[in-house]
Amino acid sequence: MVDAYRDTFLVNPGSIDPWWLAILAILPALLATILVFLDQQITAVIVNRKEHKLKVSQRQLIDVNQTLERLPAGL
Repeated sequence: MVDAYRDTFLVNPGSIDPWWLAILAILPALLATILVFLDQQITAVIVNRKEHKLKVSQRQLIDVNQTLERLPAGL
């Protein structure tokens, strides 16, 4: 029979044995976060270059304005 505790997706960091394994797992997590961030930034720089001559359409401006109107006033 399968233990119900083993079927959860959440892991208690205090239950990992050996304890230093939880600390060691931070390194790949940080590297993955940096990789995704840089990938997004580099893509944005490449797409938004002047030679691509991208223009903002009226529909896009309307979408942005409608989105901003829906935000709470405190933001």
